[in-house]
Amino acid sequence: MFDVEIAPDSIDRIELSLNRIVTAAQVQGFELSGKGERAAFTDGKVIVPFNLKEAIKRSQHEPTPEELAKEEKERKRRERRWARNDWDYVPSFSSFGHSPEWDYAPTGKVSLPSASLAWTRRAHRTRSG
Repeated sequence: MFDVEIAPDSIDRIELSLNRIVTAAQVQGFELSGKGERAAFTDGKVIVPFNLKEAIKRSQHEPTPEELAKEEKERKRRERRWARNDWDYVPSFSSFGHSPEWDYAPTGKVSLPSASLAWTRRAHRTRSG
């Protein structure tokens, strides 16, 4: 099983990259192994865990016109209830239109997380030492 965290728009590009990474590993004497919990490269002696992760950009959420209209509608509804002294009204949490604080968007930048790189450095020292 590959531990890959990417957006759907990056799948084709990552597929090509994965094929190149596997080919380069084979040239170095490593094979991709799916045994165990995660995918790893191994030469029979050294096991190098393998995963890819796409960076995510976090930005302050800007309310959409629809969200603003919904919030305004809810504000007016609350004001009408307060004006009628409608103390029996029990609002549901879903009636409070909270927009998310942040928006998250994939950047297209994919990396090998540092845990994989640490194993790669260790494996290189073992093979060349």
